[in-house]
Amino acid sequence: MKKLIFFIVLLPLISLMSCHEKGLLQPPFTYIMSPEDGDTLHTPWPTFYFKSLDGADGYHLQVDDTTTFKTPIRENTQIQDTFYQIRDSLRDGKYYWRVRSREGGLYGQRSEVRNFYILTNPYAVTGYTNVIGYARDVWVEGNMAYVAASEGGISIFDMADPGAPLFVSRWDDTLKQYVARSLFKEEGSSYLYLADDDGGLEMLNVAEVDSIYFLFNSWNRNCEDVWGTKLNDTLFLFVADRDDGLYSFREGPNYLVELSHISTEAELYGVYVKDTLAYLAVGELGLEIVDISDPLHMTPVATLPLVGRARDVKVQGDLAFVASSTGGLHIISVSNPSSPVLLATIDLRGYSMKVAATDSVVFVACGSGGLRIVDVSDPSEPKLIGHVDTGYSYGVFIKGDYIYVASREGLYTVRRIF
Repeated sequence: MKKLIFFIVLLPLISLMSCHEKGLLQPPFTYIMSPEDGDTLHTPWPTFYFKSLDGADGYHLQVDDTTTFKTPIRENTQIQDTFYQIRDSLRDGKYYWRVRSREGGLYGQRSEVRNFYILTNPYAVTGYTNVIGYARDVWVEGNMAYVAASEGGISIFDMADPGAPLFVSRWDDTLKQYVARSLFKEEGSSYLYLADDDGGLEMLNVAEVDSIYFLFNSWNRNCEDVWGTKLNDTLFLFVADRDDGLYSFREGPNYLVELSHISTEAELYGVYVKDTLAYLAVGELGLEIVDISDPLHMTPVATLPLVGRARDVKVQGDLAFVASSTGGLHIISVSNPSSPVLLATIDLRGYSMKVAATDSVVFVACGSGGLRIVDVSDPSEPKLIGHVDTGYSYGVFIKGDYIYVASREGLYTVRRIF
């Protein structure tokens, strides 16, 4: 009887030793290292790190958006190293991960479960306000944001706190059924200029922001855009008339003087002036450059055909950026204005309407595509680095750390969050 009891006690120990010799014991717990619990990662392809275990011949990793791991969204049972980078990108959101080792066909205990966040879009909406009418353009000076809102006229908001815009006043032009499209304001001036479609170029006094009043109207037929520049200490305005081409005006006290006109070969939608050159977004033609050093005698310099329908243009340094409807964003070298060179085009998967630019980043209002952000630090290889849902977006303006977006849904403020 004693021999039988001894054998019964000894048998499991012999089996255990045998299993150990054959590598059949369940491998121990695997310790995970990175990402740590609650980490925020700015890449859609995270890399996971865990500690090695003596004798382990592989690891099994699971990633899921729930803690149940019933149907892991990413899983690999054949990992040979103590790190693993996901090949198929993860969307922005919260995720959970765990890992276990494998030795001789047996899996070890699962690690603890950790969570992490994927946040790849460096820009986000930080403020919003409703606007009467469809916001088509926005101009910001100091703490005031002026919004051209189609049939809704012009609304002014106090942006002292960009995250919480405060309504100040509104100038209502609806009785004339015009469409407030685009704005220009010289810094420190009491005058605000409005491209008001059939209402032409309108000159408004905004010295008292809570009491805007009308001063002068040019009566151009289809006024799409306006930009101004000072030449010999006098402000000149250049107006994009959709059907008639480019007009020039001289600013006077409470009035404007029309100076000259130059036709374009296609519908003119956008104008931007730098130094003594006007850059024109000419619909189906593309980019046109005009010498405006003498506003009385404007002369064409060059044209550059572009894919799509050119809607807006801005110039930063020696680069011109053209928002070209379904043609995306064109990046053009204008270091030699008489011979502009197309460097690159990027498809923005939207209807590119308006553009604003810094030295290395371009912001494009893309209609139903919202706001698209493009890295142009290498102009020949632009990269889409962000997309913000700002509704059906028409206009965009940069002021300090904030990007202001005029949208069908209202006025958005956007900023970089990492």
